[in-house]
Amino acid sequence: MGQNLCLPNFAGNQPGDMYYLSPLTIYLFGVVDNSKHSRQDGHHMNAYVWSEYEADRGANNITSCLLYEFQLQGWLSQTNYGDLIIIANNCRGQNKNKHVVRFLMWLVEARFFPK
Repeated sequence: MGQNLCLPNFAGNQPGDMYYLSPLTIYLFGVVDNSKHSRQDGHHMNAYVWSEYEADRGANNITSCLLYEFQLQGWLSQTNYGDLIIIANNCRGQNKNKHVVRFLMWLVEARFFPK
């Protein structure tokens, strides 16, 4: 999970200059596939962005982003013969917790990745 971004909140329930006191929080999560590096393009990051009004941040949201990313890359529609290597920051609330680790273990158990 990237750093939270804060925007001024222009919601109707914040009169006048009060919107600066409670900014709208935007969450950012990025995924980079390091196996697809080219000299011209470099690495590409798929960024998943949502506001606090759409969803909270946490293990379920990060797992959903990872699942969508793996489906987008086509890794779950075929047998993958490469190893799955995940590098995450030390945010135990979102990236390194039992739900995300269990999801990654399921990918190996379901034979999407050999290890």
